[in-house]
Amino acid sequence: MADSVDPSPSPYRYVWACAWGGPIFLAASLLFWGLLARNIPPFTPNVDAQLIADHFRQHKNAIRAGMVLTMALLQKS
Repeated sequence: MADSVDPSPSPYRYVWACAWGGPIFLAASLLFWGLLARNIPPFTPNVDAQLIADHFRQHKNAIRAGMVLTMALLQKS
């Protein structure tokens, strides 16, 4: 006779989903907030304010995209 399969779902599937949620969130945050929004590496303390302002003006679209994706990710968690 064929093996019987228990129709009830395993209670550990929620534990598995929660366990993988942390590393996925960390990787996505580093990707979107850190790299795409250009927050990693941070500016050194001795950088001129005009240089920082020019950096944000030059990369404004990538920074906005990274921040929007980060907010969308935070909304889902």
